[in-house]
Amino acid sequence: MADFRKISKRWCAIFGVFALIMHTLSAQAAWLAERPLAQKIKQKFEQRTTENNSLSSQYLQVDAMQRSYQLYIPSSARQSARPVVIALHGGGGNANQMLKRWQAIAQQQNFILITPQGIGANSKMGTWNAYGCCGQAVQKQVNDIKFIQVVLKDASQHALLDPHRIYVVGFSNGGMLTHQLAIHMGRQLAAVAIVSGALFGDEAIAKDAVPILMIHGEKDSVVPFQGGISPTRFVAKAQQQPFQSVAYAMNYWKTVNQCQTKGFIEQTAHFRIEKNLNCKADVVLYDIDQGQHVWPTADQADEGFDATQVVWNFFKQHAR
Repeated sequence: MADFRKISKRWCAIFGVFALIMHTLSAQAAWLAERPLAQKIKQKFEQRTTENNSLSSQYLQVDAMQRSYQLYIPSSARQSARPVVIALHGGGGNANQMLKRWQAIAQQQNFILITPQGIGANSKMGTWNAYGCCGQAVQKQVNDIKFIQVVLKDASQHALLDPHRIYVVGFSNGGMLTHQLAIHMGRQLAAVAIVSGALFGDEAIAKDAVPILMIHGEKDSVVPFQGGISPTRFVAKAQQQPFQSVAYAMNYWKTVNQCQTKGFIEQTAHFRIEKNLNCKADVVLYDIDQGQHVWPTADQADEGFDATQVVWNFFKQHAR
Protein backbone atom coordinates (compact mmCIF):
# COMPACT_ATOMS: atom_id res chain seq x y z
CA MET A 1 0.00 0.00 0.00
CA ALA A 2 2.83 2.39 0.86
CA ASP A 3 4.44 1.70 -2.54
CA PHE A 4 1.12 2.42 -4.25
CA ARG A 5 0.86 5.79 -2.44
CA LYS A 6 4.42 6.70 -3.54
CA ILE A 7 3.61 5.85 -7.17
CA SER A 8 0.39 7.90 -6.99
CA LYS A 9 2.29 10.91 -5.66
CA ARG A 10 4.84 10.60 -8.47
CA TRP A 11 2.09 10.51 -11.11
CA CYS A 12 0.39 13.54 -9.53
CA ALA A 13 3.68 15.43 -9.67
CA ILE A 14 4.22 14.44 -13.31
CA PHE A 15 0.68 15.51 -14.27
CA GLY A 16 1.19 18.78 -12.41
CA VAL A 17 4.37 19.56 -14.34
CA PHE A 18 2.65 18.58 -17.62
CA ALA A 19 -0.30 20.88 -16.85
CA LEU A 20 2.08 23.76 -16.04
CA ILE A 21 3.93 23.28 -19.36
CA MET A 22 0.66 23.25 -21.33
CA HIS A 23 -0.53 26.38 -19.54
CA THR A 24 2.73 28.16 -20.35
CA LEU A 25 2.57 27.17 -24.03
CA SER A 26 -1.04 28.33 -24.19
CA ALA A 27 -0.12 31.69 -22.67
CA GLN A 28 2.76 32.11 -25.14
CA ALA A 29 0.43 31.34 -28.04
CA ALA A 30 -2.04 33.95 -26.81
CA TRP A 31 0.83 36.45 -26.42
CA LEU A 32 1.97 35.86 -30.00
CA ALA A 33 -1.59 36.16 -31.24
CA GLU A 34 -1.75 39.62 -29.65
CA ARG A 35 1.48 41.02 -31.16
CA PRO A 36 0.23 44.65 -31.30
CA LEU A 37 -0.57 44.46 -27.59
CA ALA A 38 2.82 42.88 -26.93
CA GLN A 39 4.53 45.65 -28.85
CA LYS A 40 2.68 48.32 -26.87
CA ILE A 41 3.70 46.71 -23.59
CA LYS A 42 7.30 46.46 -24.84
CA GLN A 43 7.24 50.13 -25.82
CA LYS A 44 5.86 51.22 -22.45
CA PHE A 45 8.49 49.12 -20.68
CA GLU A 46 11.29 50.69 -22.75
CA GLN A 47 9.94 54.16 -22.07
CA ARG A 48 9.84 53.53 -18.33
CA THR A 49 13.29 51.94 -18.14
CA THR A 50 14.92 54.78 -20.12
CA GLU A 51 12.89 57.66 -18.74
CA ASN A 52 15.70 58.87 -16.48
CA ASN A 53 17.96 59.19 -19.55
CA SER A 54 15.19 60.91 -21.60
CA LEU A 55 15.54 58.25 -24.31
CA SER A 56 12.67 56.18 -25.68
CA SER A 57 11.85 53.86 -28.57
CA GLN A 58 8.68 54.83 -30.42
CA TYR A 59 6.67 52.52 -32.71
CA LEU A 60 4.27 53.55 -35.46
CA GLN A 61 2.06 52.02 -38.13
CA VAL A 62 2.65 53.79 -41.46
CA ASP A 63 1.02 52.44 -44.62
CA ALA A 64 0.36 49.11 -42.84
CA MET A 65 4.05 48.76 -41.93
CA GLN A 66 5.51 48.85 -38.43
CA ARG A 67 8.10 51.63 -38.22
CA SER A 68 10.16 52.95 -35.34
CA TYR A 69 12.40 55.77 -34.20
CA GLN A 70 14.52 56.74 -31.22
CA LEU A 71 13.59 59.92 -29.37
CA TYR A 72 16.12 61.67 -27.13
CA ILE A 73 14.95 64.58 -24.98
CA PRO A 74 17.59 66.24 -22.80
CA SER A 75 16.33 66.74 -19.26
CA SER A 76 16.75 70.49 -19.65
CA ALA A 77 14.63 70.52 -22.85
CA ARG A 78 11.30 69.70 -21.19
CA GLN A 79 10.31 73.20 -20.07
CA SER A 80 10.07 75.00 -23.43
CA ALA A 81 9.99 74.32 -27.18
CA ARG A 82 13.41 73.22 -28.38
CA PRO A 83 15.13 72.76 -31.77
CA VAL A 84 14.81 69.32 -33.38
CA VAL A 85 17.46 67.38 -35.31
CA ILE A 86 16.30 64.38 -37.34
CA ALA A 87 19.37 62.24 -38.10
CA LEU A 88 19.06 59.61 -40.86
CA HIS A 89 21.46 56.66 -40.93
CA GLY A 90 23.15 55.33 -44.07
CA GLY A 91 22.03 52.35 -46.14
CA GLY A 92 22.54 49.14 -44.19
CA GLY A 93 22.81 51.14 -40.97
CA ASN A 94 20.46 51.79 -38.08
CA ALA A 95 19.03 54.45 -35.80
CA ASN A 96 21.43 53.69 -32.96
CA GLN A 97 24.42 54.66 -35.10
CA MET A 98 23.10 58.19 -35.52
CA LEU A 99 22.06 58.30 -31.87
CA LYS A 100 25.69 57.67 -30.88
CA ARG A 101 26.93 60.39 -33.23
CA TRP A 102 24.47 63.01 -32.02
CA GLN A 103 23.35 62.29 -28.44
CA ALA A 104 26.23 64.03 -26.65
CA ILE A 105 25.86 67.29 -28.57
CA ALA A 106 22.05 67.15 -28.18
CA GLN A 107 22.55 67.02 -24.41
CA GLN A 108 25.17 69.76 -24.50
CA GLN A 109 23.25 72.09 -26.82
CA ASN A 110 19.80 71.30 -25.41
CA PHE A 111 18.01 70.16 -28.58
CA ILE A 112 15.69 67.22 -29.24
CA LEU A 113 17.14 64.35 -31.27
CA ILE A 114 15.13 61.97 -33.46
CA THR A 115 16.81 59.00 -35.16
CA PRO A 116 14.37 57.07 -37.38
CA GLN A 117 14.91 53.47 -38.53
CA GLY A 118 14.89 52.52 -42.21
CA ILE A 119 13.43 49.40 -43.84
CA GLY A 120 15.62 46.30 -44.18
CA ALA A 121 16.14 42.62 -43.54
CA ASN A 122 16.35 43.31 -39.79
CA SER A 123 16.37 46.14 -37.26
CA LYS A 124 20.13 46.63 -37.60
CA MET A 125 20.20 47.06 -41.39
CA GLY A 126 17.85 49.69 -42.80
CA THR A 127 17.52 51.53 -46.12
CA TRP A 128 15.60 54.58 -47.33
CA ASN A 129 13.60 55.14 -50.49
CA ALA A 130 15.30 58.16 -52.03
CA TYR A 131 13.77 57.18 -55.42
CA GLY A 132 17.06 56.26 -57.10
CA CYS A 133 18.37 54.18 -54.17
CA CYS A 134 18.41 52.00 -52.03
CA GLY A 135 17.61 48.33 -51.34
CA GLN A 136 14.36 47.04 -49.86
CA ALA A 137 12.95 50.53 -49.27
CA VAL A 138 13.04 51.24 -53.03
CA GLN A 139 11.94 47.73 -53.99
CA LYS A 140 8.89 47.98 -51.73
CA GLN A 141 8.24 51.61 -52.78
CA VAL A 142 8.17 52.70 -49.14
CA ASN A 143 6.98 56.28 -48.67
CA ASP A 144 9.77 57.51 -46.41
CA ILE A 145 8.86 61.17 -46.85
CA LYS A 146 5.46 60.39 -45.35
CA PHE A 147 7.17 58.36 -42.61
CA ILE A 148 9.35 61.31 -41.52
CA GLN A 149 6.31 63.61 -41.49
CA VAL A 150 4.42 61.09 -39.32
CA VAL A 151 7.46 60.81 -37.03
CA LEU A 152 7.46 64.58 -36.49
CA LYS A 153 3.76 64.57 -35.70
CA ASP A 154 4.17 61.66 -33.29
CA ALA A 155 7.22 63.18 -31.59
CA SER A 156 5.21 66.34 -30.92
CA GLN A 157 3.01 64.22 -28.63
CA HIS A 158 6.04 63.41 -26.46
CA ALA A 159 8.13 66.59 -26.55
CA LEU A 160 7.90 70.34 -27.09
CA LEU A 161 9.20 70.82 -30.64
CA ASP A 162 10.04 74.25 -32.00
CA PRO A 163 8.36 74.30 -35.46
CA HIS A 164 10.68 77.10 -36.59
CA ARG A 165 13.85 75.08 -35.94
CA ILE A 166 13.41 71.62 -37.44
CA TYR A 167 16.57 70.26 -39.08
CA VAL A 168 17.40 67.09 -41.01
CA VAL A 169 20.82 65.54 -41.52
CA GLY A 170 21.57 62.31 -43.35
CA PHE A 171 24.56 60.12 -44.16
CA SER A 172 24.90 58.31 -47.52
CA ASN A 173 21.45 56.83 -48.36
CA GLY A 174 20.09 58.94 -45.48
CA GLY A 175 21.64 61.98 -47.18
CA MET A 176 19.85 61.06 -50.40
CA LEU A 177 16.54 61.03 -48.52
CA THR A 178 17.48 64.35 -46.90
CA HIS A 179 17.70 65.91 -50.38
CA GLN A 180 14.19 64.62 -51.12
CA LEU A 181 12.81 65.88 -47.80
CA ALA A 182 14.21 69.35 -48.52
CA ILE A 183 12.58 69.29 -51.97
CA HIS A 184 9.17 68.12 -50.73
CA MET A 185 8.93 69.65 -47.24
CA GLY A 186 10.51 73.01 -48.07
CA ARG A 187 9.73 75.65 -45.47
CA GLN A 188 8.84 73.04 -42.86
CA LEU A 189 12.60 72.60 -42.50
CA ALA A 190 14.89 75.33 -41.18
CA ALA A 191 18.02 73.76 -42.73
CA VAL A 192 19.39 70.41 -43.92
CA ALA A 193 22.80 68.73 -44.19
CA ILE A 194 23.95 65.89 -46.43
CA VAL A 195 27.08 63.84 -45.73
CA SER A 196 28.15 61.65 -48.69
CA GLY A 197 24.70 61.75 -50.32
CA ALA A 198 23.51 62.40 -53.89
CA LEU A 199 20.71 63.43 -56.22
CA PHE A 200 19.65 61.40 -59.26
CA GLY A 201 18.89 63.97 -61.96
CA ASP A 202 15.13 63.65 -62.36
CA GLU A 203 14.07 65.74 -59.36
CA ALA A 204 11.34 68.34 -59.61
CA ILE A 205 12.48 71.84 -58.81
CA ALA A 206 11.89 72.48 -55.13
CA LYS A 207 9.24 75.09 -54.37
CA ASP A 208 11.09 76.66 -51.45
CA ALA A 209 14.63 77.75 -50.79
CA VAL A 210 16.23 75.65 -48.03
CA PRO A 211 19.62 76.32 -46.36
CA ILE A 212 21.80 73.34 -47.21
CA LEU A 213 25.24 72.07 -46.20
CA MET A 214 26.95 69.25 -48.10
CA ILE A 215 30.02 67.31 -46.97
CA HIS A 216 31.67 64.90 -49.42
CA GLY A 217 35.05 63.25 -49.88
CA GLU A 218 36.69 63.19 -53.30
CA LYS A 219 37.96 59.63 -52.68
CA ASP A 220 34.50 58.30 -51.83
CA SER A 221 34.28 54.81 -53.37
CA VAL A 222 30.64 54.20 -52.40
CA VAL A 223 28.88 57.37 -53.56
CA PRO A 224 31.48 58.81 -55.97
CA PHE A 225 32.20 62.54 -55.90
CA GLN A 226 31.84 62.61 -59.69
CA GLY A 227 28.65 60.53 -59.68
CA GLY A 228 27.75 57.39 -61.66
CA ILE A 229 27.17 53.79 -60.64
CA SER A 230 28.83 52.94 -57.34
CA PRO A 231 32.17 51.08 -57.58
CA THR A 232 31.05 49.19 -54.48
CA ARG A 233 29.24 46.15 -55.81
CA PHE A 234 26.48 45.71 -53.22
CA VAL A 235 25.64 49.43 -53.44
CA ALA A 236 25.52 49.26 -57.24
CA LYS A 237 22.98 46.43 -56.91
CA ALA A 238 20.88 48.61 -54.60
CA GLN A 239 20.83 51.51 -57.09
CA GLN A 240 17.90 52.14 -59.42
CA GLN A 241 19.66 55.08 -61.12
CA PRO A 242 23.21 56.47 -61.34
CA PHE A 243 24.22 59.04 -58.73
CA GLN A 244 24.63 62.60 -59.93
CA SER A 245 27.86 64.41 -59.07
CA VAL A 246 28.39 66.73 -56.12
CA ALA A 247 28.72 69.59 -58.64
CA TYR A 248 25.24 68.73 -59.98
CA ALA A 249 23.75 68.81 -56.46
CA MET A 250 25.43 72.14 -55.72
CA ASN A 251 24.15 73.67 -58.96
CA TYR A 252 20.64 72.30 -58.31
CA TRP A 253 20.43 73.98 -54.89
CA LYS A 254 22.12 77.19 -56.04
CA THR A 255 19.37 77.44 -58.66
CA VAL A 256 16.58 76.67 -56.18
CA ASN A 257 18.03 79.07 -53.60
CA GLN A 258 18.55 81.78 -56.24
CA CYS A 259 22.22 82.42 -55.59
CA GLN A 260 23.12 85.62 -57.42
CA THR A 261 26.91 85.65 -57.30
CA LYS A 262 29.75 83.16 -57.28
CA GLY A 263 30.54 81.72 -53.88
CA PHE A 264 33.81 82.32 -52.08
CA ILE A 265 36.33 79.63 -51.18
CA GLU A 266 38.17 78.88 -47.95
CA GLN A 267 41.09 76.47 -48.30
CA THR A 268 42.56 74.39 -45.48
CA ALA A 269 45.18 71.64 -45.43
CA HIS A 270 42.57 68.87 -45.84
CA PHE A 271 39.45 70.40 -47.33
CA ARG A 272 37.95 73.28 -49.28
CA ILE A 273 34.83 75.15 -48.16
CA GLU A 274 32.62 76.74 -50.82
CA LYS A 275 30.17 79.22 -49.32
CA ASN A 276 27.30 80.65 -51.34
CA LEU A 277 25.70 83.18 -49.01
CA ASN A 278 24.29 85.78 -51.43
CA CYS A 279 21.18 83.63 -51.94
CA LYS A 280 17.64 83.29 -50.60
CA ALA A 281 19.14 80.46 -48.51
CA ASP A 282 22.78 79.45 -47.94
CA VAL A 283 24.44 76.69 -50.00
CA VAL A 284 27.70 75.40 -48.49
CA LEU A 285 30.05 72.56 -49.48
CA TYR A 286 32.89 70.92 -47.55
CA ASP A 287 34.96 69.28 -50.31
CA ILE A 288 37.42 66.89 -48.60
CA ASP A 289 40.48 66.26 -50.78
CA GLN A 290 41.31 62.75 -49.50
CA GLY A 291 37.94 62.06 -47.90
CA GLN A 292 36.44 58.55 -47.98
CA HIS A 293 32.87 57.34 -47.50
CA VAL A 294 32.84 58.06 -43.76
CA TRP A 295 31.29 60.39 -41.23
CA PRO A 296 34.20 62.81 -40.64
CA THR A 297 35.61 63.12 -37.15
CA ALA A 298 38.40 65.33 -35.82
CA ASP A 299 40.75 62.38 -35.26
CA GLN A 300 40.65 61.21 -38.89
CA ALA A 301 43.81 62.36 -40.67
CA ASP A 302 42.12 62.79 -44.08
CA GLU A 303 39.17 64.82 -42.79
CA GLY A 304 40.43 66.82 -39.82
CA PHE A 305 37.07 68.09 -38.57
CA ASP A 306 34.04 66.85 -36.66
CA ALA A 307 31.06 66.64 -39.02
CA THR A 308 28.56 66.55 -36.15
CA GLN A 309 29.86 69.84 -34.75
CA VAL A 310 30.12 71.47 -38.20
CA VAL A 311 26.55 70.47 -39.06
CA TRP A 312 25.16 71.74 -35.75
CA ASN A 313 27.06 75.04 -36.13
CA PHE A 314 25.37 75.42 -39.54
CA PHE A 315 21.93 74.47 -38.23
CA LYS A 316 21.88 76.87 -35.30
CA GLN A 317 22.42 79.82 -37.65
CA HIS A 318 19.06 79.15 -39.34
CA ALA A 319 15.42 79.38 -38.27
CA ARG A 320 12.13 79.87 -40.12
